[in-house]
Amino acid sequence: MIFVLLLGGFGAHRFYVGRIGSAIAMILMVFFGYGLIIENYIRVLSFNALGGIESVPEFSPEGMLRMLVGILILMGFFVWWLVDLIKICCSTFRDNQGLCVKL
Repeated sequence: MIFVLLLGGFGAHRFYVGRIGSAIAMILMVFFGYGLIIENYIRVLSFNALGGIESVPEFSPEGMLRMLVGILILMGFFVWWLVDLIKICCSTFRDNQGLCVKL
């Protein structure tokens, strides 16, 4: 349970039970989700630094779409993480050999 609470964003609980593929998928979801969101903010901040305070740009439609996709990816990850947490608390989470993981 400690793994899923503290290191769930890195899929540590799935690495621990031997589910390497889904653990890597969780890491990629977090990486790409945050990456798509942060990328648009970096573009706006760098434009502000070059253009001065007078020229504050709006978020472009493409940037907003990327942010929306990033948010949707992170929401999917959060639901997956929450389901894993509930399954671990209810002792129905299984390792790669089919054995139940107990608290």
